[in-house]
Amino acid sequence: MDSNQTAINTEDTAKNKRDEILVQAANLFRKKGFSGTSMQDIARDVGILKGSIYYYFNSKNEIFREVL
Repeated sequence: MDSNQTAINTEDTAKNKRDEILVQAANLFRKKGFSGTSMQDIARDVGILKGSIYYYFNSKNEIFREVL
């Protein structure tokens, strides 16, 4: 596999994880509301560490805006 293919695969993986965070966050916001949903809740449902969410998003507010 060449470096271009590796870069494309990495971008696809990051986009998929970002999309998964948005889907799980939307589910939690629906169930628990914005205030009742924590970054830890989102991370748990996605299956990642809470700190990893900050690679994709700066805040819960940013996630919420994108979900809307």
